[in-house]
Amino acid sequence: MAAIRLLKVSFIVALLVLATLNLAACHKDPTGGNPSGPTDGKERDPHIVPRPDGLKENPKFVSPPTLGKPIYACSNSITVQNFIPGAKIEVFIDGAPAPNPAFIGQIPTPGQVHDVGAPFTAGQVVHVTQTVNGATSAPSNSVTVTSHTADFPAGLPKPRLFKNPLFQCGHAVLAEDVVPGSDVRFDAENPLGGGGFSPAVKVGGFQASTEWGLNWSGVNPEFELGARISATAQLCTDVSPRSDLEITVPPPAPVPPGTVGVPVIEGQSLVTIYGAGGPGDPPEHGAIVTVYDGASAVRGKSAIPGGVPHTLGIGPPAAVGEKLSVTQTLCNESKPGDPTTVSPCDDMPAPVIKAPLPGDNKVYVITQIPGSEILVFAGAEEVGHASGAVINLSRPLMDGEVVTVIQRLGKCTGKLAYQIPVECALGSAPGACSGDWPAFRQNGLRTARQVQISPLGDPYAVKTLSVKAKVTAPDGDTFTASPVIYGFRVFIGSSNGHVYAFKSDFADGDKPLWQYPPAGESALQSSFTCNPSSMGVAASVAIGTSKEHGALVIVGAPDRGRPDDPGGKFGAGLGSGRVFALNPNTGALVWKTRDEIARLSGTASQDKSQFHEQIGYSAPLVLDGKIYVGIGDHCDNPIQNGQVKAINLENGALVPGFTFQSTNDRGGGVWTFVSGGLAGGIVTTTGNVKSGTASEPSVNNALSMVRLNPNTGVLEGKIQPVPYVNDSDPDWSAGASLIAASCGPISASTMKDGWSYGGNLGGPLSFRWQYPNTAYPFLPMDGLNHGDIRYHRAGAAWNDLYITMTGGPEVVEQDSPTSIFQGYQRLHALNVCAGSGNRVQWVAHLNPYTNPVTNTHDWGLGPPTITDGIVYVGTNRGILLALADPSVWPAQAARCTLPTLANADCVAGGYQLVPNPTVLKTLDLGGQIVRSEPALANGFVYVSNSFGTLFRIGPEGTK
Repeated sequence: MAAIRLLKVSFIVALLVLATLNLAACHKDPTGGNPSGPTDGKERDPHIVPRPDGLKENPKFVSPPTLGKPIYACSNSITVQNFIPGAKIEVFIDGAPAPNPAFIGQIPTPGQVHDVGAPFTAGQVVHVTQTVNGATSAPSNSVTVTSHTADFPAGLPKPRLFKNPLFQCGHAVLAEDVVPGSDVRFDAENPLGGGGFSPAVKVGGFQASTEWGLNWSGVNPEFELGARISATAQLCTDVSPRSDLEITVPPPAPVPPGTVGVPVIEGQSLVTIYGAGGPGDPPEHGAIVTVYDGASAVRGKSAIPGGVPHTLGIGPPAAVGEKLSVTQTLCNESKPGDPTTVSPCDDMPAPVIKAPLPGDNKVYVITQIPGSEILVFAGAEEVGHASGAVINLSRPLMDGEVVTVIQRLGKCTGKLAYQIPVECALGSAPGACSGDWPAFRQNGLRTARQVQISPLGDPYAVKTLSVKAKVTAPDGDTFTASPVIYGFRVFIGSSNGHVYAFKSDFADGDKPLWQYPPAGESALQSSFTCNPSSMGVAASVAIGTSKEHGALVIVGAPDRGRPDDPGGKFGAGLGSGRVFALNPNTGALVWKTRDEIARLSGTASQDKSQFHEQIGYSAPLVLDGKIYVGIGDHCDNPIQNGQVKAINLENGALVPGFTFQSTNDRGGGVWTFVSGGLAGGIVTTTGNVKSGTASEPSVNNALSMVRLNPNTGVLEGKIQPVPYVNDSDPDWSAGASLIAASCGPISASTMKDGWSYGGNLGGPLSFRWQYPNTAYPFLPMDGLNHGDIRYHRAGAAWNDLYITMTGGPEVVEQDSPTSIFQGYQRLHALNVCAGSGNRVQWVAHLNPYTNPVTNTHDWGLGPPTITDGIVYVGTNRGILLALADPSVWPAQAARCTLPTLANADCVAGGYQLVPNPTVLKTLDLGGQIVRSEPALANGFVYVSNSFGTLFRIGPEGTK
């Protein structure tokens, strides 16, 4: 099998590069050899500095590698990543050496497949170590062997051949939708006269890996013209259906050359191969690529599957001044591509890493020289030393530490370093980087991500989740607001107008520790109600830290009046919006606003002489000593002018000089939260305008994602896709997630008509992308439905992914009246840094767990949350789902991004084939879970349903 899997020349190996190594195109360029600044006019990255003195290397330390998961019974191979090239990798099963106990690691990303010498059985526990220069690492993560039938109860999915077309003379092919550990084989049926084909003959095969980029094989003999190619897979006695047949076609003429990625540094023995156009232009599928030096000597050669860049070994290692060029061969060899000159050690750039957070126990590498050793220091202490996309650390990083990262090739250590402080860059909510959940969407950026490692991010533990305890609202009503967890307490508001505090480890039926308003005072209610936004405490609370008062629970809700208000009335006594600060330990009132934050001056329907404003669902944002809330209205009855208010955290006074109104007339209600804490601005989204005005206002920031100055409220850019004439009430009510992405700070959100958007956040906010990619802005009277369609659940963010309930291509196709809301039962993961043709990373088809959706005022899913690649979301059937990003657990068979289109027709139709993530766990909690987010705190899930029950859910072994 090894001979078929990799065609080698000497020790040359060709492997796919993980996406994390190809993010340099959207990251600021390093300074190269000039630490004082670039000479090409590009902006200097301030984190790139001369390598500091005093870094204390530990010759006895090396990081543990990463063992791929899952490992299924009947397979006999493992995948190992993130080791130093040349390391000895030792494999242990149940603590003893494997039958085939060790191998020499060559390429750390995407990794290496190793045959352990015997089939695995369920229950075995596997780990690996690496040894380099006499230093042996701590054990890797341990993986317990399980049965594949738990994840694929319907049997192995049908494999899929990657990247049409397959070419005549092709020497390699990659398969997708294959289960890790399964034996995959490729067959060729060569053409016969009269349209017939010869019997199928095996031409290649491999044992599938946990890593997509390793699931390929060289083929022998090379493909004939017009041959039928297929793939099948087997694991235990389970045999997959045969893949769709692909017919080989003539190769391009002339065959284009390839190129070597820059820079290449002396001593480098792994290089990145692109097509003739360099980055963004992948090599041809199945070509043999050959690397030549200036003397026309072959330095590396291998067959490779195409479609993405590849890493290729060269030998001997690159020397200064050599000129490396690449050819591609498909029947005929191309001319050499433009040469890349090998640079000296002094030109080695600094590696680039993702900004670390307190508690991180690994560092994510964005750019590096292929095969280089990455050394990570916290202060002067060496805490990481490996190679690849992820460097596992010897201990968690601490807030305030300075991380320094350098890279090395052999004896060449770079003169530049990447240096960055460890800080909780998630806004100023206390506990945002602890295991708590101190705000709606967890933090000020509204990423809905728990950053601390816990069993909730471990697929094996997630499969054991169960309800540990439940409590109900003492006032007998429901919870529209979501739970907030801080300081061993859970805080949640009820639709009957009370805020409750429970112990975070509450038992069944526990009474709250306190409630606000206390017994004897009127509840926080409005005299004018129209939907759940008007009823009681609809918005989740937030935790803030005051200089004078310490931790505070911040509540925004309607209030008719408190006993100490003049005459016992607040405003007109009807339920104007008010903000309260409460002591988290006792529930005692610390302060309340004297100003009406949202005015309710009457209850007459559609009376434009009255104010019908409300805070509604706008969960407070606490940031830098201020509290921000959005102002919308009661069901457009009548439409009001959208606003953002800023309140002093210390005393509840309105911040002088801060003002934002969406228009100079009516409209643009801020139905949702304000986001902040990234790139110096605050961001929110606004609602419709046309239903409340006779003509377009001269100042019109409605139907927009807006960035505001946090001190003044002055507009600092906006994304406004839907023109006034098209406004049929597509309120932009999902709010914005602010993402510290690899391509810079991004603001992402989904509009209620089903289109999603990404904006460059750095002042001013500017349009970056739209999904589906239709038109920005939309053309007037475009015939599309920009109406009251309910794509208004907040999204979640993890790495470069924005995970959202969005419409997808069906909102454009509109083949039937119901097509525009079919996305209500799906989650899309959108790569905020990718191009339009590769935007969608996966789509979770959750129809089996949702009730049928029959109109645009129904929807299937609540707001998702995420930790370590595990996504939690509730449904309109009352089911809590936990599903896994395909990078952390194998997905089900791919589906077309236009689900009505067959997979065979998908790519040709202009759409993407993308994974359908595996659902690891379902819990039926009853009622509906479409408003409450699953809060992930300290190893437990806290979520409420429409029956007014709050659940505490944990994995096996917890109480």
